[in-house]
Amino acid sequence: MKSAKSGALLCALVVLGGVIPTAAAAAGGILGGRVNEVVVAPDGGVWFNVEGTYTGRPDCSLGNGYNRMVVEPDARGNRNVLATVLAAMHTGKGVTAVGTGACNVEGGHELLLYIHAYP
Repeated sequence: MKSAKSGALLCALVVLGGVIPTAAAAAGGILGGRVNEVVVAPDGGVWFNVEGTYTGRPDCSLGNGYNRMVVEPDARGNRNVLATVLAAMHTGKGVTAVGTGACNVEGGHELLLYIHAYP
């Protein structure tokens, strides 16, 4: 009986491991720090700047003096990203933003994969 429970737990961990993204699994850069700028385009695109560190910045992300990531205008959940970065900026809380490694939305800025806000 104990091995059946262990097997079920292992199976659940394998399934979750394929669903929950991790920073190590990301192909792009990782931004960490405080949000100090948020821009919303008329088409619904969102990009934000983080004052902090940008490790693994892809070659396509020129930066132009910014630690910035962008969210596609029609991306599912872009309003949630906007709410997260605005809340983090106005409360002074930190974020970790993980990119996809692609810069195909706004030239010179990496496309966001996911964002984590923390206290």
